[in-house]
Amino acid sequence: MHFGLSTEQEEFRSVIRSLFERECSTALLRSAPDAPPLRSLWQRLGEMGALGLLVPEEHGGLGLDEVSMAALLIEAGRVALPLPALEAIALAGPLLAGRPEHSTTLASILRGELTIAADPTAGGQFPHGRGAAFVLSGGWGGAGSIHLTAIDASDLEPLASVDPSRGLVRHTGPVGEPIADGPEVLRAWRRAVLGTAAELVGLGRRMLDMAVRHVSDRRQFGAPVGSFQAVQHALAEALVRIEFAEPAVLAAGYSMATGSPDAGRDVSMAKALAGTAASAVARTALQCHGAIGYTVEYDLHLFLKRTWALAEAWGGAGSHRREVGRSLGLVR
Repeated sequence: MHFGLSTEQEEFRSVIRSLFERECSTALLRSAPDAPPLRSLWQRLGEMGALGLLVPEEHGGLGLDEVSMAALLIEAGRVALPLPALEAIALAGPLLAGRPEHSTTLASILRGELTIAADPTAGGQFPHGRGAAFVLSGGWGGAGSIHLTAIDASDLEPLASVDPSRGLVRHTGPVGEPIADGPEVLRAWRRAVLGTAAELVGLGRRMLDMAVRHVSDRRQFGAPVGSFQAVQHALAEALVRIEFAEPAVLAAGYSMATGSPDAGRDVSMAKALAGTAASAVARTALQCHGAIGYTVEYDLHLFLKRTWALAEAWGGAGSHRREVGRSLGLVR
């Protein structure tokens, strides 16, 4: 079992991190989902080939695997990327690749010319649906088919969300054609779960970094808050949680990439650990910041809200722990 990245994957991750740090500021995040610079960032990801990471080379992609996908989405989580990278990379690319009737749509997605949204609850609600050209919906988890639907603006209803940067909408129009069923649907579900776990790891690391910087600068009783033992212990516990979750995410990516029969268990374990870890880091970061952490003027809330949204997306920690239990014969 592999719990780390190869040299090439580390280099790829470094390039992605540099791009996001340069072009996805918290100011941009605050203006999402309507910020014009987001379109150029999406196109930049297309130019790099990142949106076709899992698409075979013969269909215009990079032909990489789920470990590389996890590495990229960890970095997306670190900046709370307000774009549907997971939907394009984990779902649309692999599902549309090799289907001649959808080759034009796939090519447009890979070039960063359009976005696509997906419904993680099968309830008709689509994060990143504002401005999307298509939506994916249906039988996530292996039950039923996945449908591809072209968006008509008249069929979209904006919804309030804990994280407004994701542009949540409800789609009320007719459902489009089925494009996948059976094992392909289950594999798509697992890629989405894995990708969400990776984003949560990135979010956890960003919030932890912010908390450490704050307690290093903030002084009380003539000393940095970070010098207090209780604060140090809380941050150390948060770090341990993230350090345990990230290898689990990379290991789950390796299980999927190699077709392991334990891939379902490993992916659920990754989501349970990453969701629990990021949620715990969020609480600790908020406590370390004190009252300033609650204000919308301070950037921490941008990452807190994304964490709260993604912790339950594509199945919460409880449901994935039960799945791990079932795979081990501990739960019926």
